[in-house]
Parts: sequence; structure tokens; C-alpha cells
Amino acid sequence: MEANELIKKIKDLPTISTVAMHINEEVKKESLTAKSLALLINQDPSLTAKLLKLSNSAYYGLMKQVTTMEKAVTVLGLDTIQSLALTVSVYKVFKSGPQSFDFSGLWLHSLGCGVAAKNLVLAAAPSLAEQAFVCGIIHDVGKIAIADQLPEEMAAMLAMINTGMSQQEAEAEIFGFSHQKIGGRIAAMWNFPDNYVFAIKSHHNDFPLKDQDDHDATILGQAVLVGNKIAKGLAFGKSTDPGKEKVTREELEFFAVSGTNLAGIVQKIKDDYQQLVDNWQLDAD
Repeated sequence: MEANELIKKIKDLPTISTVAMHINEEVKKESLTAKSLALLINQDPSLTAKLLKLSNSAYYGLMKQVTTMEKAVTVLGLDTIQSLALTVSVYKVFKSGPQSFDFSGLWLHSLGCGVAAKNLVLAAAPSLAEQAFVCGIIHDVGKIAIADQLPEEMAAMLAMINTGMSQQEAEAEIFGFSHQKIGGRIAAMWNFPDNYVFAIKSHHNDFPLKDQDDHDATILGQAVLVGNKIAKGLAFGKSTDPGKEKVTREELEFFAVSGTNLAGIVQKIKDDYQQLVDNWQLDAD
């Protein structure tokens, strides 16, 4: 099956919410504000309730409970609430995926990638931290589409990986395209910004990535590329690819990570990941 044919067939794949699509549209138009974000979220009572519950979780450690979306945006910030809204929406796609492999494990791996990417970016470009988190969350969404539409081929691909073949080689032989290519196409269909799409498409490319006209795209792409390696190295969740790649000194130095602060950043990634796993009850009503 050609990649374009697969893209046409994924219309039945569970998608992110209408509200999340509208948030992405506003971000692309650079017109999203704290007020407009709160108004968009309030259109979905279920999402509003979920976000208020997460906002008041121990992870954020608020001194006073927030009871409205407007207050949550004011207290936690536009970027954080936007990130939460998109994360909840994407989680529903993972949850409703086919049972051809461990989607719970894949979600936890993606969460770990997001946490690692966010912590890397905090040192190099802090204004992009929440964007890096979302990019990490969605970096493997192409696998869900492939498993949904090509379950037998996905099973065959996983079997080849288990014999020692690399994921890239197995995908090329079985599908003729990569999960990151499909993931990028899906992210574009979901109205995610172009720099998010670039991050998804390039998370298995060689480092350093080719500089993009939009420098933010380069930072996000490299954060997900390195964050993915870190998530695997720390055994966060379960990626479909058991192979682990060493994080190089060059990759760490891009994010101002060196021998003096490496241990602290790794510990922060571990702590943040565990806090999210412990405090984010995304299945709860």
C-alpha cells in the first residue's frame, strides 16, 4: 500500500477533538489568546472538567483550587493549558487504537519522550518547552494509523524487529514508508503547526537536523529526536522498537547539557515523568 493510499484510508481513525483542531488553527494564525483559549475549551464540558481536574492535580501544586477555565489559564499560563488540552485529546486517540500491540506502553513512551524533550528545551529555548512536550506526545502517532489500517503488516514488521532488524529497515521492507512520514501527514491533517509536523517527520533522522527557515522547527525537531532516545534509554513505557541509541555529546551540547548539569537534568526528567504518571488520571471522568 502506498503512503498516500494509507492516508486516504485513515478517515476512520479516531481523531483529536474539534476543540483541539480549533486550537491548532488559532495557533497557526498566531491569534490564540488566553481569553480565546478559555472560550474554545469551554465549548466542550467534558474537556473543561478534565482540564480543571488536571490543573488542580498535585503535579502543579497550586495553593488554591481553580474552578474556571479562565482562572486556570491565568494561573498556569496559556502554553500549559494549550498543552494540556492537546495532550488529553491525543490520549483519546491512543486509548481507542487497535489492540495489535501495546498502546498503553506506546503512550507511556510518548509521554516520556515529551517530558524529555521539554526538559531539554527548557535550557536552550524555554518559550518552546510546552511545544516540545506536545511534539514528543504525538511523535509516534503514525504507528497508530498503520496498526489500525494494516494490522497484519504491522505484526509482520514487529516480528522482523524482534529478529534483530532495525525498525527503519523493517518498515521499508513491509510498508515501503516510515511511521514518521505517516505521522507527519496526520499531524498536518489535524492542523498542527508546520514546526510540529517537521519534528514528527524527522525524529529518526541523523543529528544535527538540517536547519529550517523557522529556527523553532529545528529546535523542536532535535528535541524530539534526542528526547526519543532518552525515553528509550530510561525505559519509559514501551516503544515498538526495542533498539536503544546512545545520546551523543554533540546532541546534549546543543541543549546546553554538559557533565556539570547532566545528572540533574536526567533526574528532573525521571521525576517529572513519574509525577505525571502518578497524578494524571487521564482515564478518569
